[in-house]
Amino acid sequence: MDEALRRWRWVPRVYLICAALLVPYAVFLAVTLPARSLSDHYRLTWVGFDVLLIIVLLRVSWHAYRRDPQVVLTATVAGALLVTDAWFDITTSAPGEPRVQALLAAALLEIPGAIVCAVLARRGLAEMVRRATHAGAREAEARQRV
Repeated sequence: MDEALRRWRWVPRVYLICAALLVPYAVFLAVTLPARSLSDHYRLTWVGFDVLLIIVLLRVSWHAYRRDPQVVLTATVAGALLVTDAWFDITTSAPGEPRVQALLAAALLEIPGAIVCAVLARRGLAEMVRRATHAGAREAEARQRV
């Protein structure tokens, strides 16, 4: 096994352990958290989250404009944030009109936006693989000429 791969063998195990440890914690929260809670920082939470989302979307725009491979990571993060935004908008909205607005925003904006981010990330990754493959082929041709 390659030395670099051997050094990173622990990474999947750590993530597996973290996921496994979160299962009982999620069950604990499901049983112990109150059904309703008031927050002193509700506005700060949402404004802070939206500012973070704005920053990430601006970075996606910048990386896409420059055709920078980092678009893969930033688009992935943006997609995850958009899904998270939809989830919390829906689950924290009051019944009636606020819930309808949250559902519409999720269905028409946030989820489609997350899908676009996923497609962008996938295409960016495919382009990176294509470039690496072509670079490897050119390098092999150059070695053969020598």
